[in-house]
Amino acid sequence: MRELGFFLGNYLLFLAITALLAGLECSLWLQLFGDFPGPNLWVPTLVFWSLYRRAEEGVPMIYLLTLLLGSLTATSGGIFLLVNVTLFAVMFVLKQRIYTSGATNFMLICGAASFSVPLLHTLFSWGYEDNPLTNPAWFHWALEPLLTMLAALPLLQIFYLFDHLTHKERPKEMEALGHE
Repeated sequence: MRELGFFLGNYLLFLAITALLAGLECSLWLQLFGDFPGPNLWVPTLVFWSLYRRAEEGVPMIYLLTLLLGSLTATSGGIFLLVNVTLFAVMFVLKQRIYTSGATNFMLICGAASFSVPLLHTLFSWGYEDNPLTNPAWFHWALEPLLTMLAALPLLQIFYLFDHLTHKERPKEMEALGHE
């Protein structure tokens, strides 16, 4: 029973910090910095669960993140879910091919994922929506990944703390690669 409590606690801690960060991104950032592009503060959670969790743990979290963050975006729920699942799948496959642990790798992948979000959103919008996205914000697209990378470093330490508090061990190198 205690194991289940730690397991659910881990999910809830990550969902709570993501909700807090997304709320800050949607409200406080606009109050302080106006239209200046802000970091995608939800991306580090997605990246962490792609890199440091097994697929059967990560996929439910991706769906929960999509439900949680869907109300904070103007993107349709289907497109947002498709973007998140695509990012998760690509990062999960890349983890099995090119895996190095550490903060630098985490920051780099957060930047790449943040850069990919508007690209995937635009591509999926053109393919699936009646009124596709026609005017992407290039300035935002260029700065958001850089700011996301900067935010990823302290968030990684917070995520490690969450894992420590809930007795969640990170996978060893070979387990992370899927060679158990």
